Amino acid sequence: ATRSLWEQSWFDWDLAFDYNPSLFNATDFDNNGRSAVKYANLFFSTLGGRFEFGDFGFGGLVRLQNYKVGQASLSFVTANYGAAYALLHGQLMVGLAARTALLTIADRASGESLVEFGGTGPEAGAVLGLEGKPFRIGLAARLAVVSNQSGSARVAAGLTLPRKLVLPGELQIGFAYQLGARPLNRRFVNPHDVERSLRTEMLKLRKERLQEQSLREEQARQLRESVETGPPRAVASVETDPSALPAPRDREFWAEEERTRTTEEQELRAALETAEIDRKAAVVGLPRQYLLLSVDLIFTDATTNGVGIESLLTQMRQVSGDKPSLGARFGAEGEPIKGRWKARVGTYLEPSRAAGVAYRGHATFGSDVRLFRWNLFRLLDPFDVRIGASLDIAPRYNNFGVGLGIWH
Repeated sequence: ATRSLWEQSWFDWDLAFDYNPSLFNATDFDNNGRSAVKYANLFFSTLGGRFEFGDFGFGGLVRLQNYKVGQASLSFVTANYGAAYALLHGQLMVGLAARTALLTIADRASGESLVEFGGTGPEAGAVLGLEGKPFRIGLAARLAVVSNQSGSARVAAGLTLPRKLVLPGELQIGFAYQLGARPLNRRFVNPHDVERSLRTEMLKLRKERLQEQSLREEQARQLRESVETGPPRAVASVETDPSALPAPRDREFWAEEERTRTTEEQELRAALETAEIDRKAAVVGLPRQYLLLSVDLIFTDATTNGVGIESLLTQMRQVSGDKPSLGARFGAEGEPIKGRWKARVGTYLEPSRAAGVAYRGHATFGSDVRLFRWNLFRLLDPFDVRIGASLDIAPRYNNFGVGLGIWH
């Protein structure tokens, strides 16, 4: 339900996809202090979608990790999906969701699935971004995901299996602050609310015209009766309730009313088109200079008698998650070349879930470049295509990704 500055329509949507290939043979992905696993065709991929209808929005994000070691092909999928509602004209968003984890082990030669672990748990979150303020606060809480038991199988593709899959509970809080002339938060004006307000005013005027005509016809009727039954008498219009009178019957009035209503509908459509143009122009006219700073803390609960994915793949038992952990992340984003190039840099402290292994510091870099304007073979309104790249480096670990997207 959180709308970006350029999302001003009642209905908006967004899609996301990325692919991170592995260009290394060994890595310490879990920060357990070792780089013993030899991977083949390791890759990470993400697919997501988001759809907004006024103040309501829903969507999901699916992440895939794929490993091939020895006889085994291991696929680990996590999915977050849910819905949210925007309050205070888009200044406060609250959402409920779920996350699902699925671990599949297959025979590498045949591709046959040998065993699956799957489970789902709830999560909730909120984002506060007050109009005109340069900061934003977010909070999320996730209960643990515990899978079903693996059944009677204890060995698959040469791997001794765990009893179940667990994603530990998490509590996450983030804070963002933006410097520069470009606003971070804007109040969302629902186009349907604008139309409803204009139409309500139009119908009010229409009702007043009908009541005035009904009152005139009633006064004329009373005057005719007075003339027919005796000396003329004054007609007391103030004592007549217009809402209780029958609908007007004068044909000339209805002919004029029909022309007036046609004009009103045309003026209403023109006003709505003007309002939409003004909303888009207001966004296009915003200054682009900004520096966005963000910090994030994530607390991860303990897991009893757990091991990491690398322990599963190497078949070397190493206890993971016996104590809670706390991670921290920091990022900065700006637009060095106005309308053409965005750049990001960041760092994060990755706690180790393995006993006796210290925190690991990461350096991250990202960039987006606007390429060209396209209409997807005339299927969509023209949009600007961007290409992006990211890099994450740390001791015993490095990764990079590329992606395509829409430039705003």
